[in-house]
Order: sequence, then C-alpha cells, then structure tokens
Amino acid sequence: PFSDIALPAPGACAETNYKPANGTTMSPGTYCSGLSILAGRTVYMDPGTYIMDRGSFDVAGNATLAVSPTAGAGEGVTIVLTSSTASNYATVSFNGGAIVDLRAPTTGTYAGMLMMQSSSAPSNGTNNFNGGATMDLSGALYFPNQNVNFSGNTTTTSDCLRIVSRTMSFGGNGTFGNDCDDYGYADQQSARPSLVE
Repeated sequence: PFSDIALPAPGACAETNYKPANGTTMSPGTYCSGLSILAGRTVYMDPGTYIMDRGSFDVAGNATLAVSPTAGAGEGVTIVLTSSTASNYATVSFNGGAIVDLRAPTTGTYAGMLMMQSSSAPSNGTNNFNGGATMDLSGALYFPNQNVNFSGNTTTTSDCLRIVSRTMSFGGNGTFGNDCDDYGYADQQSARPSLVE
C-alpha cells in the first residue's frame, strides 16, 4: 500500500536542529538534522508538506503540536521522514504527556498521507508513539521498512488511522478510528489488520 506515491526530495534547509519557540506557527519546507517541540511549548503547523531531512522529529512530554487553527476543511499536513545523505534517516518520537492533533490533507498529491518515511531507511529503526501521549492523528502512517511502536496508555482519538510498516508493536490501551471516507479509503471501511509478506 502507498508504494506508488513518490516522496518529494529535500530542499534547502529552512531550519537546522530547530526548536521552535512557544506559540510558533511553522511553514511547510525542509527541516534538517532534527526538529524538537520542547516541553511546555505549543507549536502549530500551517497546511502543507514538511520534509524532515535526517535526525529525529521529537515532541516532548507536556508539549502541544497541532495543525494551525486557521486551516480550512480538508487542509492538513504531510510529514516526510527522509535523508539527503543516504544515512541518519529521520524518525519520529511522540513522548508521554504530549498532545498531538494532526490530520492529513484530503486533496492533492499527498491526500490521506499524514507521515511517510523513505523506504531506504534502515530496518533497525523504530518510530515511537509513547505512553501518556494524547493524539488525534488522521490519515496514513507509512513506514515501509521500520517499526512503529504504540506503547503505554496512548489515547488516539482519530476518525481515521492507517498504519503501514515493516513491523508494529502495541502495548497498553491505544484505540484507533476507522471512519476514512474523507481520506479516500472508503473502499477499505471493512478492513482488518493484515500481515503481508
């Protein structure tokens, strides 16, 4: 699934090892060598495509990350995790106590895609959605060559969440929504978890 969607190439770095200030509204673009939302900070993302070029996309405990409240219906974000140097592929980590409210766009090239990681990322990597995090994630999480880990009492209140990954691990009491008409997955409404080799 989703392997026919080409990832965009990283552009010039808008920021490097970026730690946005409290109240920042980020703009789409390429963010290099890590992006960290620090504890106690609230950061918004304007609709569009965000390319994480190397490093880790971290949301600390007690931080808040959300799509801009001015975004219109159908507007959302796509986060691309990749590397311009064929090493140190970007990963994601949402930590305990974080509040994350992100949705994919419903139109355009990346309709329905919330997070996409390069298939060239090494298979020993893990992307963490950790216990205590309150998340409203709507769209697809595409990690074709790495692990996705939901652990602890992760509360996911999305209308629609699709996960495609090399491996998945779950612990605690995570819950996921399956009302995906707006994201172009209507034909998968009765989908069940599947192992594909």
